[in-house]
Amino acid sequence: MNGTSVNENHTPHAGDHKEFKRAVWLVINTVSFEKNTTVQVFEATIRVIGSLLSAHLIASDESRMFGDFYIPEYDGELLTLAHDLAARLLPAFEGTRTGIPYPRVNLIKGVLPGTIEETCTAGAGSLLVEFGILSRLLGDQTFERMARRINERLWQLRDKNTGLPGNVINIQTGEWAGHLSGVGAGLDSFYEYFLKAYILFGEPRDLLLFNEAYDAILANLRRGRILCNSQDGEPPLFVNVDARDGSTANTWIDALQASFAGLLVLAGHLEEAICQHAFYYAVWSKYGVLPERYNWYLKYVLYFTDSGVNPMFTLFTC
Repeated sequence: MNGTSVNENHTPHAGDHKEFKRAVWLVINTVSFEKNTTVQVFEATIRVIGSLLSAHLIASDESRMFGDFYIPEYDGELLTLAHDLAARLLPAFEGTRTGIPYPRVNLIKGVLPGTIEETCTAGAGSLLVEFGILSRLLGDQTFERMARRINERLWQLRDKNTGLPGNVINIQTGEWAGHLSGVGAGLDSFYEYFLKAYILFGEPRDLLLFNEAYDAILANLRRGRILCNSQDGEPPLFVNVDARDGSTANTWIDALQASFAGLLVLAGHLEEAICQHAFYYAVWSKYGVLPERYNWYLKYVLYFTDSGVNPMFTLFTC
């Protein structure tokens, strides 16, 4: 399986119709998931299944909404590949007492002995967009139903005092193995998928979950001045807290937290989004790139990524 070629195939190559069509046939003719390979359920879903579904929708779009990417002779092969991969992920959802999936699964052998029984909240709770689209294209609710059940279970297990989930959970006991709660790594896309699922599918329950989550985030994570555009006090920021009591857990932010401002735009919370974005933009402007981890209290970089580049800030700025 060439994950790179599949992952890149969802973008119509900056308007290059010929290259997109060439890439579609390359994937169809060369990609197989009949591999003795262990993959992460989360990454395989959002990157590979998501890319296959996106390319399928573009290649089969007779209206040419995105340009001349329609391929008349295309016959749904990418959708078939996406379905095949999703079916190979299903063993990860079996044999857990909570219904929350194993984080990794072998594409032929299923869950291997000794597979870790802890997963991050975002990894387990960020499947609904791809699984929902797949189910609706196939006319088979299996995948969407499964993703929704996981989201409900994770939300049920959140702390009863703060309303916040932790960042790592034991899939057998339902106990939180990590009590860090924030809007960055380990949790970012969990909240993102509540709202994006609502936008895609129009299910009121998804919006309700997002609003409940945002209320808990505002009540427990937000630090800094109350009025976003006031000159008094520190700029507002969502920090990492202990999910059990809302106390500040550390004084660093990570690059993935920068995406939350973009999510707030989608939710219509524009003033808060502008202020959150301004903080990350100021850090980015100072260093020429957004650090992977930054100490907001002492105002210094903890470390950059190996490549020096994380696309999240750019992605949600655009």
